[in-house]
Formats: sequence, structure tokens, C-alpha cells
Amino acid sequence: MRRSIFLLLLLVGCSSPPDAPNSIAADPTADADGNHSFSPSELAAIRSQIAKNWIADPGLPGIETMQVTIIVEMNPDGSVQSLRFDPADIKDDPNWKLFADSCRRAIMRASPLQMPPDKPYAAWKTMTLVFSARDLIAS
Repeated sequence: MRRSIFLLLLLVGCSSPPDAPNSIAADPTADADGNHSFSPSELAAIRSQIAKNWIADPGLPGIETMQVTIIVEMNPDGSVQSLRFDPADIKDDPNWKLFADSCRRAIMRASPLQMPPDKPYAAWKTMTLVFSARDLIAS
């Protein structure tokens, strides 16, 4: 029996900081707030870089309901500058902490990430990654 855990990946908060020069104004993929959309294939490419480094224990009690949201600050070379857990997701459960740590390690192992070459740094400087084990399946 083989089990797989799927990684959900969301990219948000991708506008340039207020004090940064507005280098993305001419980018046709930017919306009115300066956020950049990523194509499904771009998201899949980012997701696969992290997923192949993610090792979670599928037998961990309660894993099927666990979710971890990690806010990642990136360097221009695609390496991780810093990361932090979304406080809304943090639980006292020691199993959640094990799961969350496996998510953090996956991001660090995947660093530096290969980001879409046609997206400016401001489009992915800050990423929010959501790890969910609710799609844990037996195959």
C-alpha cells in the first residue's frame, strides 16, 4: 500500500512593498492591486519542487485533518530568506508540530526554488504555501 500526500500551494501577497520602486506597473499580468497571476503550469512547477522534498508520516494520528500555512520571504535568487507559520494554523498538538516541521523542512530542502522566468521578483518575493494532508489517499 502506497500513500501520497498532496501539497496545496497558494501564492498571495505578491505586490511590491510600498517603499519599493514600482517596477511592475507595466506588467500585463498584474491586476489592479499589483498582484501577479501564475498559470496552472507555473504553480504545478513550484509545487513539484517542494512536494518532492516533503516527507510526512502518513500514519501520524490526525494527519488527514491537518493544515499548515507558511509565509515565505524569498531572495531574488529563489532561496528562502525567512519563513513563518500563520498563527491561525498553530496548534498545541505535538502531532501537528511534527507535521508542520515536515512542511518547513520541505521548503528549506527545495531552496533555492526555480521561479517562473517571466515573472518579476516582486511577483513571488512573498509566498503563502498551504500544506494539507486532507487528500491523503491509499493507492
